[in-house]
Amino acid sequence: MSFLQSPTIGQHFAFAHGRTGVLQQLLLTQSDVDRLLGASSGREVEKILTELKLTTNIDQGISDGNAILQATASWIRNEVEQMSPDASKSTFNILWLEGDAPILSYLIKDALNLTSAISTQPTSGLTAYDPEALRLLVQEKKPGTLPAHLVDFVTALLKREYLDPQTIDEEVACYIASVWTNLARTSGSKDIQSYVEHRIAINETQKQLRKGEVVTHKSFVDPDNLEQGFSRITAHDIAKMWNTPLSIEPLFAFAATAIQQLKLVRMILIGKRNGLSPQEIKQALPPFLSASHYVL
Repeated sequence: MSFLQSPTIGQHFAFAHGRTGVLQQLLLTQSDVDRLLGASSGREVEKILTELKLTTNIDQGISDGNAILQATASWIRNEVEQMSPDASKSTFNILWLEGDAPILSYLIKDALNLTSAISTQPTSGLTAYDPEALRLLVQEKKPGTLPAHLVDFVTALLKREYLDPQTIDEEVACYIASVWTNLARTSGSKDIQSYVEHRIAINETQKQLRKGEVVTHKSFVDPDNLEQGFSRITAHDIAKMWNTPLSIEPLFAFAATAIQQLKLVRMILIGKRNGLSPQEIKQALPPFLSASHYVL
């Protein structure tokens, strides 16, 4: 009997499914996004953030927008880890690793003197590994308790010659993709495997576009159509997970949706702080990902 089939795990996921249904009601709605877009300034965005259901469970004394988003991200992670059986916790590194990637890239560039004097290390409320542990590995060659595959990757990359910032980003992205693939395979979930396969394909397509390579499919000619297409793929993958009770999938769907919504809010906050109009910000935003249970 696999761990996903055991009675104890089944009971654990039954509780998680019920709790996730409650948490889903705290996620953003389109009207919440419209309200944030209509804010007159970054300060008003911060005020609205404190009034949303999404931030109900964090310290209500926090007023800075970045701190609110980090606290909300930490709350999301805590909820997920409390509801997830120990045997399933590593699966969520698929989501948390998105926070590690920019930190790892920066640390490697910095170690190779490829950062500018004014650049700073990225921060994230959601990472698979402690950023300080990553710093000790890259800068002081102290692996600590980090996994061997990560230590081997960093060690090998730092020994390479003629690296540039773009190559480092690409190597880190390839490493993250390989870890995603392994985690998805061991999750035992075909839906999570599909989600990861599509995320890797989307990231690869975006990389090709940044390089100016031609994407020939007719639906990819318009960048807006491309982003809409990416969003529909992700929304479809997540919607399927909501509808699989007594499994890890609904919990994964909640976490994935919440993370995407936090990214959208961060972009609105940055736009408002820079004096952009609602229309300008809206054009730059990815399509809103709701907590819909319907397969699109």
